[in-house]
Amino acid sequence: MQQNFNQSFPGFSDTSRVWIYSSNREIAENEIDFIHRNLEEFTQQWATHGKELVASAAVILNNFVVFVVDEKQVKASGCSIDSSVRFIKSIGSELKIDFFNRLSVLIENNGTLERIHFNELKSFPDSILFDTTLQNLGDFRENFAIKLKESRLFNLI
Repeated sequence: MQQNFNQSFPGFSDTSRVWIYSSNREIAENEIDFIHRNLEEFTQQWATHGKELVASAAVILNNFVVFVVDEKQVKASGCSIDSSVRFIKSIGSELKIDFFNRLSVLIENNGTLERIHFNELKSFPDSILFDTTLQNLGDFRENFAIKLKESRLFNLI
C-alpha cells in the first residue's frame, strides 16, 4: 500500500511550507468531495495582510488534509495561519471529524492503515509512519511515509 509522495503538489517548490492535519477516522468519499470543494474556495481567497497566498490543499490517503503555501512569493502570517486553523475546525465540526488529536497516529502496518495511540509507536518499528510534524514540501515528499525506526520521531518516543 505504500504511496509515493514525490510528485505531490506539482508546481510548488520543495521549500514551500506545509501544514498536515490528521483526521481521527477515515474520511468518506462524499466527505472528501465536500472538503475538496471547500479547500478550493478557501485557498483561492486565502490571504495575508491583503496579499493573496499562492496555496493549494488536498485530502491525502482519505485521512489527512494538507495545505501548501509557496512562501517565496508571500509568507503566511500568524493571522493567515489562524484562518486556516479556523477553516479546518469548521470542516471538522461540520463532518464530526477531529483534526487536532495529536496523540492518535496513523501507521501502515502489514499493508493496512491503523490508528494507534502515540505511546504505542515503539511497538511498530518496521511500520510506515505518516509524519504530520513536517513543515516543508520537500520533507513531505521524501519523509511523509517513512519507516518508523528511520524517522526522527522514533528517537523521541
